[in-house]
Amino acid sequence: MPVDLKLWSATFNPGGLPAWPCPKCGDGRLSVSEKDMKIIEPFYSKAAHNHEAWEHDWVIERFLAVMKCSDPKCGEIVIVSGDTETVEDYDDELGHVASSQLRPQTVFPAPHIINIPKETPREVAKELKLAFQLFWSDLGASATRLRTSAERLLDDFGIAKTRIDMKRKKRVFITLASRIDIFKKKYPEHAESLEALRHVGNLGTHSNVSRQSVLAGFEVYEEGLAEIYGKRSKKVAKLRKKLIKGRGRLK
Repeated sequence: MPVDLKLWSATFNPGGLPAWPCPKCGDGRLSVSEKDMKIIEPFYSKAAHNHEAWEHDWVIERFLAVMKCSDPKCGEIVIVSGDTETVEDYDDELGHVASSQLRPQTVFPAPHIINIPKETPREVAKELKLAFQLFWSDLGASATRLRTSAERLLDDFGIAKTRIDMKRKKRVFITLASRIDIFKKKYPEHAESLEALRHVGNLGTHSNVSRQSVLAGFEVYEEGLAEIYGKRSKKVAKLRKKLIKGRGRLK
């Protein structure tokens, strides 16, 4: 399923944060009531309003929101905090106007940006969940954790991390690119997804990765995990055969 970019934007309307999926149950959606949303402007920012050169983009604001899962059997609580960003809008009557947008810096526990199949190994899922958490505060670190999750996947498939360098007579690490090449010999249909994640992770390491690239990496990884651990194609093929055999009815 394509990643909904509107859910994972950098900023949001003060009128409401998105209905993110619940990080606990996965079925419910998160929401926040007006009483559970606080936007506060520090004194020094308020005082600056009296300056003759004051502009709206001088405003400094912090916000805190308490979101709750819509499923009453779950009721998970997610805390969102951050600041605001001044953006310019256009109003038909007023023309160009400045407004504040919420900019989350922490979301805890973090909603899952993509689905993680229940069959996914613990270490693979652990790094992916850290990537979700870091997505709001440090895109580069999030991309790096995404790459690390791919490395744990290779571990799960028994792809060696080290080798013996005969010339130097010592054990050396095998690069991720080389590990993916080894993986490709056995599982060519999945190697390209891991290669894409390697490049996204490399950009993250150098703090040169965009939000769009990280989200694209998540989307690619979701498809890969669904095939590798969720066996999506096999499940669909089995379901297809059942429908044909039952003439449209599942038996």
